[in-house]
Amino acid sequence: MTDQLRPVRPFGVTLVAAFTWLTAAMDIVAAILLFALLGVDSVVEGFGGAGTIVALAVVTLLVGILAFVFAFGLVRGNPVARLAVTAIQVLAIGASIWRIAVDPAAIWSEGLSILLGIAIILLLWMGEASRWFAGLSPNEPSR
Repeated sequence: MTDQLRPVRPFGVTLVAAFTWLTAAMDIVAAILLFALLGVDSVVEGFGGAGTIVALAVVTLLVGILAFVFAFGLVRGNPVARLAVTAIQVLAIGASIWRIAVDPAAIWSEGLSILLGIAIILLLWMGEASRWFAGLSPNEPSR
């Protein structure tokens, strides 16, 4: 009986949180690898200097840490986390569009990234996810 009174997290929100944790872990590993590449002169030259690699690594690390924290907010029904993950996905979609414009050969990988970003946004904002983030139980009428 008490289960009917509590909001039930939709599977789509759980899936998005899992994807967010996965991508956060990948960002953190990528940042560590970028820091490791500082010792390779040819890579440093290719990036235009060590400053570029350090800046990219720091930003990637921060995004990874923030995404990891926001994923916890998603599973708890925090609407701020939903907005933050949505903003991250909009920026990622924009970056993918830019990458396709710069490198048309990347259309397949970036196209997949764009579709995944759209799916994540839809899963966070449609149907039962909206009820979850509003704190509504399955039988409770919308406010």
